[in-house]
Amino acid sequence: MYNSSKFYSKSLTLMVSIMQLVQDGIVAAEIAGTLDISRSHVSYYITKSKKRGFIKELARDAFAVLELTQPGKNFLDQYNKNNPVTPICRLENLELIAPITLLPEIPMDWKKIQMRNWAQYNSQVDNVKVRVNLGKTPTLELFPSPVDGDKRSTYYHGL
Repeated sequence: MYNSSKFYSKSLTLMVSIMQLVQDGIVAAEIAGTLDISRSHVSYYITKSKKRGFIKELARDAFAVLELTQPGKNFLDQYNKNNPVTPICRLENLELIAPITLLPEIPMDWKKIQMRNWAQYNSQVDNVKVRVNLGKTPTLELFPSPVDGDKRSTYYHGL
C-alpha cells in the first residue's frame, strides 16, 4: 500500500490549524467545534501527525491531553514562516448613506465643494471619509477604508 509522507496542500492548512490549536492547549473535541469539522476528521489528522512525530499524547482520561513535539513545533514555525497569513476576505468600496433629518446647529469645519445647485462637505474621521450632501434630500455618506479579514481569527478571539 502506498503511504505518502506529504500532506496534500488542502489538508496541510487544516493540519496546521489543528496543530496550532493543540499548541494552544485545546482538546480534540473542542478543536472539532472550533474548526466546524467532525471529531473523526480531527482524530484522523491527530493520528496522522502522531505517526509523523509532530504530536504526542501526554495523558489519557476522559479525553487525551496532547502536546506538540519539538519536530511539530519546528514544522509549525517553518510553515508559518514560509506561509504568512493572508486575509481570506476583504471589505472595500463600502458606502453607507443615511438621510439627514435635522442638521446640527454647531458649525463644523468641513471642506466645502460647491456643486451646480447644491453644496457638498467633506471630512475624514480616522479611516472613514465622511461626506454631507445638502441637495434636495440631504444625506450623510460614510466611506470606510478597506478592511482585511480572516475567518480563522474569529476562532481565537471567541467571536
